[in-house]
Amino acid sequence: MPPHPSGPQPGETVTATLEVPTRLLAYWDNGWTYEPGEYTLRIGTSVSELPITRVVRLTQPEH
Repeated sequence: MPPHPSGPQPGETVTATLEVPTRLLAYWDNGWTYEPGEYTLRIGTSVSELPITRVVRLTQPEH
């Protein structure tokens, strides 16, 4: 079934995929770098309502 042209309807459940580029978790230190480890992503309708939580793990690239 094709998606609704106006988006999901009230009460409808949908699945979304969100790709988060590593650079969004990076900081500048004479080049973009990031700290390996686990990061918690929280998703919701407002900062006080974040019911969806996912953990992503960044690893150090092998040289």
